[in-house]
Amino acid sequence: MNEDVESQIGRIVGRVGPAMLLTSVSESIAFFLGALTPMPAVRLFSLYAGMSVLIDFLLQITIFISLITMDQKRTLKNRFDIFCCFQIFNTDNDGHYCWRLFRKNSVNTNNNSLETSDTTETETNEDNSNENDGLLYRIFKDYYAPFVMNDYVRPIVIFVFFTWLAASIALIPYVKIGLEQNITMPKDSYMIDYFTALKQYLAVGPPVYFVIKPGVNYANINASNLICSSAGCSPQSVANQLSMASYYPDQTRIAQIGTTWLDDYYDWLRHRGATPCCRLYENTKKFCSTNSPSHRNC
Repeated sequence: MNEDVESQIGRIVGRVGPAMLLTSVSESIAFFLGALTPMPAVRLFSLYAGMSVLIDFLLQITIFISLITMDQKRTLKNRFDIFCCFQIFNTDNDGHYCWRLFRKNSVNTNNNSLETSDTTETETNEDNSNENDGLLYRIFKDYYAPFVMNDYVRPIVIFVFFTWLAASIALIPYVKIGLEQNITMPKDSYMIDYFTALKQYLAVGPPVYFVIKPGVNYANINASNLICSSAGCSPQSVANQLSMASYYPDQTRIAQIGTTWLDDYYDWLRHRGATPCCRLYENTKKFCSTNSPSHRNC
């Protein structure tokens, strides 16, 4: 069948175009659905990935098709792949070593990929395929494939594969959860120096908060003593237990003694310090504010 290059490319695109469209649309929808997550990093990645797939599809059906057409015309003119400015004028191209090395059965490949219906030409190309095969193809066909399919090599390959698979599964619990902060930044970002200094000079982990659910009567001394850590509090209070846990950081992952708002509140209530709280005037018994100019007379 005598077709020009444009007709051949158009026929091929007509066959593979719908599959490319469905694949690109389905992948983009999947990524855009991932953008519904509340995590900012995942949302931005999903938006970028979905848009990238759509742009890639547009490039495939526009610019890439033009490049394929130009490459097919280059092949028909007997020009090399990389050095396309050089053309072979030798009519006996099959006997030329450079032609076999660079072109690598381009006639057969193009005829098969473009699906020409000339049966006689296809049979001729199949008969001459061994003569026109490229160097890399011959290495895999004559050396690599026979070596891998050897009766002694195949069991070794299977054993190595399953050993590697078992080791990978066994090491899954040792994989660190999370992502390093410096990996998420560009290499020229000023934050890289910050994270490096933070890791080197300020080796502390993320803050940990222990929240007590509502329902505790803090006006009750016995209840508040089960939470605070100051003098008079229970040795088994929450704050004291967390303080004891800080002495075993390798097990508890708590590096420093914690603080509680209840202890700070008790310190604020005490009648001492530069700005004492909750005092009364001696004569009127009214509240004495620390902002009052005469608060020292309280």
